[in-house]
Amino acid sequence: MGSLKINGRQIFLLTENDRYPSPTINSPPMFALREDEEGKFWVYFLHKGRWPLISETPFTTQGKAVEAAMDYDYYKLFK
Repeated sequence: MGSLKINGRQIFLLTENDRYPSPTINSPPMFALREDEEGKFWVYFLHKGRWPLISETPFTTQGKAVEAAMDYDYYKLFK
Protein backbone atom coordinates (compact mmCIF):
# COMPACT_ATOMS: atom_id res chain seq x y z
CA MET A 1 0.00 0.00 0.00
CA GLY A 2 1.28 3.40 -0.93
CA SER A 3 -0.15 6.79 -0.18
CA LEU A 4 0.17 10.42 -1.11
CA LYS A 5 -1.18 13.64 0.32
CA ILE A 6 -2.41 16.33 -2.04
CA ASN A 7 -4.06 19.57 -0.90
CA GLY A 8 -4.84 18.10 2.51
CA ARG A 9 -6.36 14.88 1.17
CA GLN A 10 -4.76 11.53 1.94
CA ILE A 11 -5.02 9.13 -1.00
CA PHE A 12 -4.11 5.47 -0.49
CA LEU A 13 -3.20 3.21 -3.41
CA LEU A 14 -4.35 -0.30 -2.52
CA THR A 15 -3.77 -3.67 -4.10
CA GLU A 16 -6.47 -6.30 -3.90
CA ASN A 17 -4.87 -7.77 -0.75
CA ASP A 18 -4.44 -4.48 1.15
CA ARG A 19 -6.82 -3.54 3.94
CA TYR A 20 -8.37 -0.12 4.13
CA PRO A 21 -6.36 2.15 6.44
CA SER A 22 -7.69 3.27 9.81
CA PRO A 23 -7.87 6.98 10.58
CA THR A 24 -5.99 8.63 13.41
CA ILE A 25 -7.31 11.45 15.59
CA ASN A 26 -6.47 14.27 13.18
CA SER A 27 -6.57 12.41 9.88
CA PRO A 28 -7.19 14.45 6.76
CA PRO A 29 -10.02 13.40 4.44
CA MET A 30 -9.07 9.88 3.32
CA PHE A 31 -9.57 8.26 -0.07
CA ALA A 32 -8.60 4.80 -1.32
CA LEU A 33 -7.96 3.79 -4.92
CA ARG A 34 -8.24 0.11 -5.76
CA GLU A 35 -7.42 -1.37 -9.15
CA ASP A 36 -9.67 -4.23 -10.31
CA GLU A 37 -8.73 -7.24 -12.45
CA GLU A 38 -9.62 -5.31 -15.63
CA GLY A 39 -7.15 -2.51 -14.80
CA LYS A 40 -9.85 0.01 -13.89
CA PHE A 41 -9.77 2.08 -10.73
CA TRP A 42 -12.43 2.42 -8.04
CA VAL A 43 -12.36 5.34 -5.59
CA TYR A 44 -13.59 5.06 -2.01
CA PHE A 45 -13.96 7.75 0.66
CA LEU A 46 -13.80 7.20 4.43
CA HIS A 47 -17.11 8.37 5.93
CA LYS A 48 -18.36 7.44 9.41
CA GLY A 49 -16.12 4.39 9.64
CA ARG A 50 -17.15 3.00 6.25
CA TRP A 51 -15.58 3.17 2.78
CA PRO A 52 -18.39 3.91 0.28
CA LEU A 53 -17.67 4.29 -3.43
CA ILE A 54 -17.70 7.85 -4.77
CA SER A 55 -18.75 6.72 -8.26
CA GLU A 56 -20.97 3.96 -9.66
CA THR A 57 -18.48 3.38 -12.47
CA PRO A 58 -14.72 2.82 -12.36
CA PHE A 59 -12.14 5.21 -13.75
CA THR A 60 -10.04 4.11 -16.72
CA THR A 61 -6.72 5.43 -15.40
CA GLN A 62 -5.14 6.00 -12.03
CA GLY A 63 -4.73 9.70 -12.92
CA LYS A 64 -8.47 10.09 -13.51
CA ALA A 65 -9.17 8.34 -10.21
CA VAL A 66 -6.85 10.74 -8.36
CA GLU A 67 -8.54 13.70 -10.07
CA ALA A 68 -11.95 12.36 -8.97
CA ALA A 69 -10.71 12.14 -5.38
CA MET A 70 -9.39 15.70 -5.60
CA ASP A 71 -12.65 17.02 -7.06
CA TYR A 72 -14.96 15.07 -4.73
CA ASP A 73 -17.17 17.36 -2.63
CA TYR A 74 -17.21 15.44 0.64
CA TYR A 75 -18.78 18.43 2.44
CA LYS A 76 -22.13 17.49 0.83
CA LEU A 77 -22.18 14.49 3.18
CA PHE A 78 -22.43 16.82 6.18
CA LYS A 79 -25.33 18.96 4.93
